[in-house]
Amino acid sequence: MQPIPGGFQYDIPQPVNRLRPDAGARQTYKLILPFMLAIQRWQPGGTERQTNIFLCCPVSRNETRFFRFMGRNFVGHLSDEELGRRHRLTFEQDRAIVESQRPEELPLDLSEELHLRGPDTPAIEYRRQLRALGVDWN
Repeated sequence: MQPIPGGFQYDIPQPVNRLRPDAGARQTYKLILPFMLAIQRWQPGGTERQTNIFLCCPVSRNETRFFRFMGRNFVGHLSDEELGRRHRLTFEQDRAIVESQRPEELPLDLSEELHLRGPDTPAIEYRRQLRALGVDWN
């Protein structure tokens, strides 16, 4: 993880798998506080890039509107319409999980989340930076 203006970024290498056309791809996550995430995906040594940008906008205490933008500089094996359909399906599947989470608010007190480690390091850093910004759900 490394700091960037307004937030931080981190990379996640994708496992090599001969059955997937994107095997060995890399993803860079850029989190701009408080509520923006950009994910860029590429093949090492290649010029093709795909970027997803997620903007979240709280509209009430228990409701957030989010916007997703996607761009790529190549014609993939999936059409733009199919990619959009798959993203909507994934978000709908995730909706039930997100809406059932308790507590509903993201705990900013890290003592409440002592079980988080390893892959959760970005989540811990995000909470730490939100707290430093003075974000409070009350």
